[in-house]
Amino acid sequence: MKFFSVRFPTIRIDSVVSQVITYPFGKFLEKILPTRRFKFLGRSFSLNPGPFNQKEHMLCTVMATIGLSYFYAGGIFELQILPMFFDQAWARNPVWQHCIGISMQCMGYGLAGLARIFIVFPDYCIYPSNLATFVLNRSLHEKRSGSTFEAFGHMVTRYRYFLALSAAYFIWHVTGPGYCFQALDNFNWPTWFNQKSKLLTFLFGGVNGLGLNPFPTMDWTRTTALGINVESPSLKLNNDQPFVTPYFTIVNAFVGCALVGFLFLVPIYLNNIWYSGYLPFTANGIFDRTGKRFKLKAVVDARGNLDIAKFRSYSVFPISSDC
Repeated sequence: MKFFSVRFPTIRIDSVVSQVITYPFGKFLEKILPTRRFKFLGRSFSLNPGPFNQKEHMLCTVMATIGLSYFYAGGIFELQILPMFFDQAWARNPVWQHCIGISMQCMGYGLAGLARIFIVFPDYCIYPSNLATFVLNRSLHEKRSGSTFEAFGHMVTRYRYFLALSAAYFIWHVTGPGYCFQALDNFNWPTWFNQKSKLLTFLFGGVNGLGLNPFPTMDWTRTTALGINVESPSLKLNNDQPFVTPYFTIVNAFVGCALVGFLFLVPIYLNNIWYSGYLPFTANGIFDRTGKRFKLKAVVDARGNLDIAKFRSYSVFPISSDC
């Protein structure tokens, strides 16, 4: 997951992926593992005590999701190791990474434990995306939950329906926005009417504008990733899982983006405040006085600390309006 975290747009492997992949493997082991019981230290156990059930499936999903999750200390290692940032070779030391990672994780779990009566135990604190995981788990195991339905005159299970949709999307991604027709990925069709118009680019551009485009992309990967990047402000409302995000959250985000964008960011850009008019309206980085990418290594010493003398001799860093 760390390899994909710096990709633009990023790629995430959610819990639903591990949940769907685990199910056929669990059913396969259910059929091939021996049912005989073994004795060890006075206790008996079996490698196949019964059918692959919901608890086992959820345990596998939780373990896989934790292993695939992005831990917070990873951002520190990215800043220290990547050449465009600090480029510190000593930060590759696994002892340093384990110490920082474990300490930050323990701090987070400790704070969550101290506040568990407020943020863990109440049922209204369940995040909506977790409900989709529970429903899928029940749909795969319980026949009475309506796991089969009729489609085109045939009875199909939800699992087969999911596999069919996955195959269809894979074909669409390869032949469409993913590889063969990448213009559908960042689909800025309003700017096609006048490619030299700065006004159209400013209003409808998904890379260098406000992104006021009702159909900005035909790539579902970009749609789910736009909650954490700067491609299109209008699609930041979708967060990471648009289907499970509550409606009131989307409305709240929309109102916030509209107020901040049109009342503050647009006047700042149009009036060239803080030299933002010389830069793209939306950007995921900082620049130097010449408009090029700011070189962080040029203003820090050997230990990674800010050197004021180097900073003053190199450049101030004007930032784009949406930063």
